Amino acid sequence: MDVGSFVRVKSGAGHGLGIGKLAELNGNRATVVYFDVPGDAAQFRIETSAKALDPVALDKQTRVFRHDETTGRWQVGRVLDGEGSTLLVQFPNKKIVNVPVAELEVRWRQPIRNLLTFLERQVTETPRFSDARSLFMKGVTRQRAASLGMSALLSSSIQLTDYQHKVFIRREGESVVLTPRPTDWSSFFASGLTASADFMADAQRMPVQERSF
Repeated sequence: MDVGSFVRVKSGAGHGLGIGKLAELNGNRATVVYFDVPGDAAQFRIETSAKALDPVALDKQTRVFRHDETTGRWQVGRVLDGEGSTLLVQFPNKKIVNVPVAELEVRWRQPIRNLLTFLERQVTETPRFSDARSLFMKGVTRQRAASLGMSALLSSSIQLTDYQHKVFIRREGESVVLTPRPTDWSSFFASGLTASADFMADAQRMPVQERSF
């Protein structure tokens, strides 16, 4: 393992902290630093036995950070190839470049303590596949509206007409009654359904509102 490479501590104080970087290696002792928030000078570090370290090859789509020296800003990318000392990384706007491991950082396995820090330092990324997700959600919404929320209708192997799934729903005691929706309102008015004489018995009189114009 070389200094600057990604490692994981498999036992001791660093166990469970996730991916860190080998900062120092002196004999059988090693110092590992962990990346938390882009732009923070102070990094959490631990000293452990070199035998407790495992080298790490980053998986595809691992989120990585790189400080752009020309702009002074942090970039967020996704790993396409995590093998070796130089990784293939895709940054926003389909920018794919080879980046030395020494220039990349991976957050440790700890919750973000202050999300606003990432927004203040503009270390956010455009949601991937946003357009595809949006089209999918619109399609699902249209289907749900067409089936009136009865998703089983969409998998029906027979063709259904409107009167078979467009119904009126009313409650009678503990029962829910479904009745076909008529093609016109004449049957509704002829049904004789009326409100009970005491339907307003529990209504509370609200205080009169005073408004000035």
